[in-house]
Amino acid sequence: IVIVMSSWFMVKVRENVKARDLIKSNLNLNFTLAFGCIFLLLQSYLWFHMKSTGVFVGTSGIFGSILYGFTWIHALHMVLGVAGLVYLKFKLTPSGTDLLQKSINVEKFWHFLGVIWIIMFLTIFVL
Repeated sequence: IVIVMSSWFMVKVRENVKARDLIKSNLNLNFTLAFGCIFLLLQSYLWFHMKSTGVFVGTSGIFGSILYGFTWIHALHMVLGVAGLVYLKFKLTPSGTDLLQKSINVEKFWHFLGVIWIIMFLTIFVL
C-alpha cells in the first residue's frame, strides 16, 4: 500500500508540474518522499524481524541469501529514488527549466521501483 500511495502522489506531481502549479507539485512531492521513507523504515523493520527469527544471510540457506540480496538491492535503489525526489524538490522552482521532463524522468524511475517491489513481493512472500 505504501508503494502504491507513493506512486499515486508521484503521478500528481507530474500533473501539477504540467499545470505549472508548483505549490501542489511540492506538496505531492513531500507526500511521495514521506511514503518512500516510510517504505525504507518498514524494510528495515522486516530485516530486523527476520534476523530475530533466525533468517539471516549465511545461516538460513539459499532462501535467506536470496531474500536479503533482492531486498537490499531494491532498498539501495529506493535510496537512489529518494535522492532523485530530493533532486526534483530542489529543481521545482519558478525559475527551473525543463521541469516537466525532469519530473517525468524521476517518475519513471519511481514507478519502476514500485513495479519491481510488487513482483518481488509476490514471488518471495506470496508464492
